[in-house]
Amino acid sequence: MGYHERLKKADHLIFIFPIWWDIMPAATKGFIDRVLSPGLAYDHHPRGFGLVPLLHNLKSITVITTMNKPKIMYSLLIGNLIRKVMIRSVFKTMGYKNVKWLSFTSVKRVSHEKRVKWLHELEKRFSKLN
Repeated sequence: MGYHERLKKADHLIFIFPIWWDIMPAATKGFIDRVLSPGLAYDHHPRGFGLVPLLHNLKSITVITTMNKPKIMYSLLIGNLIRKVMIRSVFKTMGYKNVKWLSFTSVKRVSHEKRVKWLHELEKRFSKLN
């Protein structure tokens, strides 16, 4: 089954990727450009302004990222490019409402135990999806 068929049936979309040079990897951007296409993920509003979501089964979209920078540095100095690009410019513009971003920061500096705790929290969170 191809991506388009999977997307049409999906209840939830979960993107997981590292932040490289302050933004998503090129493969993630390429996926968005090639797969989340007009006529499948969204369409242009009939009045000519804005977009209309077409993946009607979607209950939520979650973006999970990892990075080595501290959250405050990314937010203040860089300006939350993931929030601007993926959350606002892609999914919110397409008309999807329930979009969340979970960011795991300072990954190289946290303990193994902390990383395991993050994984358990993610498992618990996503086990509740229906």
